[in-house]
Amino acid sequence: RTELGCGRQVDVVVSGPGVEERHCTIENNCGILSLSTNSPLTTIDGLQVTEPTRLVQGCIIGLGHGAYFRFNHPDQARLIKKSLPDPKSPSILPFSFYQANELQLCRGR
Repeated sequence: RTELGCGRQVDVVVSGPGVEERHCTIENNCGILSLSTNSPLTTIDGLQVTEPTRLVQGCIIGLGHGAYFRFNHPDQARLIKKSLPDPKSPSILPFSFYQANELQLCRGR
């Protein structure tokens, strides 16, 4: 359970107009994360939260009149990262390739 708000007793402090001392709570129930709030100034993807709402990777949480956060679900982010190409493999050609081709282009002019 993680509590967000502008108070001293919360886990994540969020400052800004309309953010309450204990604004909302994120709970993890077997890997399913949900947000609960009593504040009318809480949104997920622009929709007001009126009941506990499941959070998914990439959704935008709004608190108060201007604090916005992109939610990063740890398990979902891990799966997405595994499906991406290996970050250690070069995604661009080595610099020497460009140097050699630039010389050929200059000589051809």
